[in-house]
Amino acid sequence: MSSKLTRSNRAGWLFALPGFSLLFLFIIVPFFFAFWLSLTNQRLVSPNPTEFVGLKNYADLLSVSVLTLEPERDEAGEIRRDDDGAIAYPRVRSITRSDEFPQYRGMREWFRWHWGDKAKVVIASDVVFMKALVNTLTFALFIVPLQGGGALLLALLINQKLRGINAFRTIYFMPVVISIVVISLLWRFIYSGNEGLLNNILEALTFGAFTPVDWLGSTDTALGSIIAMSAWQAVGFHMVIWLAGLQTISPTLYEAAAIEGASKWQTFRYVTWPGLRNTAVLVLIVITMQSFAVFAQIDVMTNGGPLDSTQTLVFQTVERGYGKQDISGARDDLGHPVPHGPDDFGRSGLSDPGAQLMALVTSDNRGLRLAARYATLILVALIFLFPLVFMVVSSLKPDQQLLADTSSIRAFLPVGDISLDNYYKAFDRAPIGLFMMNSVGITIVTVVLSILLCSLAAFSFVFLDWSGRGVLLSVIVATLIIPFETIAVPLLLFVSKLPWIGWEGLEFGWLNTYRVQVIPWIVDALTIFLFVQFFKDLPRELIEAARVEGASWFTVYRRIVMPLSGPVLATAAILKSLKMYNEQYLWPLIVVQDEAHRPVMVGLGYFFQLQIAWGEVMAYLTLISVPVIAFYLVMQRAFISSIASTGVKG
Repeated sequence: MSSKLTRSNRAGWLFALPGFSLLFLFIIVPFFFAFWLSLTNQRLVSPNPTEFVGLKNYADLLSVSVLTLEPERDEAGEIRRDDDGAIAYPRVRSITRSDEFPQYRGMREWFRWHWGDKAKVVIASDVVFMKALVNTLTFALFIVPLQGGGALLLALLINQKLRGINAFRTIYFMPVVISIVVISLLWRFIYSGNEGLLNNILEALTFGAFTPVDWLGSTDTALGSIIAMSAWQAVGFHMVIWLAGLQTISPTLYEAAAIEGASKWQTFRYVTWPGLRNTAVLVLIVITMQSFAVFAQIDVMTNGGPLDSTQTLVFQTVERGYGKQDISGARDDLGHPVPHGPDDFGRSGLSDPGAQLMALVTSDNRGLRLAARYATLILVALIFLFPLVFMVVSSLKPDQQLLADTSSIRAFLPVGDISLDNYYKAFDRAPIGLFMMNSVGITIVTVVLSILLCSLAAFSFVFLDWSGRGVLLSVIVATLIIPFETIAVPLLLFVSKLPWIGWEGLEFGWLNTYRVQVIPWIVDALTIFLFVQFFKDLPRELIEAARVEGASWFTVYRRIVMPLSGPVLATAAILKSLKMYNEQYLWPLIVVQDEAHRPVMVGLGYFFQLQIAWGEVMAYLTLISVPVIAFYLVMQRAFISSIASTGVKG
């Protein structure tokens, strides 16, 4: 509530402006720059002057028509058929290349269906874009219920008081902390149609009845395979959000439902779900936004193929803007408790967990239900663990044995010719130490600056009353809907001309530097939002009392607010660290050509030159995943509890 104690235009703008300026400079400006480029014929490198073309690019992308083809007939009026007995129709290009139909010129067949003897043919000016649009919508349509529903089931499974439950929670979340690039490469091998692990597992489970499938090489299965992998990788994150929401529901409501004799379904329907509605909205929005920004999986696993069956809008944006240098057309596409050991089980007097479990099983039906719960938890844990165990074990084997072992349980066991040779070869192939130092350094600097500037901005939005506060916060939150990939190329053009005052004086251009990998990423809307949501729950009486005593706004921020903000500091630091270490793939790929400044994710390219040595690839994936997994294992208790204390829970 506004008062003389909180009204301060100067302090409000002073606290919010540094963070907003960076957001404006590196997100909002490139976004509108992208829109302007979409109205021109600009290319990334071209000797021709840029011309304004208005909405022509949009028309070229979105133009769709339907042709009706009559069957060809012979002199007797009978329908012609080919050697296979199919009805013969005129070729579509005879229409799209004809001067008689200028409205169809340059258009190509997208798909067709038959209506009696006639053929209905859908033609489009840009068939690849239309496929990308449909694929993106299909991806979102399936990934939202898969990730959201699967995460809710996991949260319900985890939200029970069982010994060792923290270990299962840790396992379910672990794929989230590993880079999507690493996960995509790992699943690319698992999905392989020749010696792929998945085919061998399914063949073993069906006793040879399963016919191997080229999961990523078939137009029928490629997109579905990427959807399944994406759901597996990210479901743990949304599980934590659901879990945080579940923990806000009062236990007295469940007690009342039990007294009334409500079944489990009725309890879920009338108690649990109503208490999760806000959380459900948050999960739905986050998954939907992420699904429309899918890029890394496509780039690493299929490169948009086969036959454009996995093209997506963001992938097309990057492909056209950077790969094909068609900036104008590219811009039209779119607008994260340490596991407990066996001693956790030993407090009931039975030193052996297996003996304790067997005693419970043989006691009564309650024991059977407990055994079923643990069996379910273990089965789900195996689903999350098997690719990661396979990655580590495979890094210790030579390629020949690695491929041979995929047909048996040996794929998950460190048996046979085990050595560290792949790690030695990996270090010889790429300067891994340098890449890791770069990534860690970039991450630490970005996280520290991000927490400072984002918390200052959030402080001004929550505790200060100043002109323009509401508008500025709305603009910041609105930037959440802008996928970075859609502004990557305009931002590349922008930073390539930015000035910088260094040790050698004034220079222009940020390419091949550390600053280009740090400064654009310091401020983001999600981190500001987290701080805003947390600050709203802090007692305002403390702030007002400090102001009455004459404390400055910065003193209030430093001495009162920040010491009370441990949970949100942990959440913001962990999420930002994961993002900076794991997701810095596309941006460094296009702005850093100097090996001395490259992060670990870009270093993957060293292992896909000429013949792929999968043992070395697995060694590299393991090496770059170790720091983030260790970080998560140390911080995961603080992370889970902090999410429950911030606005992430909805």
